[in-house]
Amino acid sequence: MHITYLFDPLCGWFYGAGPALERLAARDDVTLDLAPTGLFADDGARAKSVFTPSENALGFQQRIFRAVDRRRST
Repeated sequence: MHITYLFDPLCGWFYGAGPALERLAARDDVTLDLAPTGLFADDGARAKSVFTPSENALGFQQRIFRAVDRRRST
């Protein structure tokens, strides 16, 4: 079986699927191709970050929290 897994590395759901992907990858009868895509693919692409996906996600969360805090204070 050949599986192409399209994922957004900036999405937390991708990391939640890790255990299932590991089980699939360990099978001899499965070929697993990972294909990163998502909000910043193609025309929305950014320059490659030097941060890991989890560091990027943390940065996005921190910006969201700051924006929420600003809205609450007004």
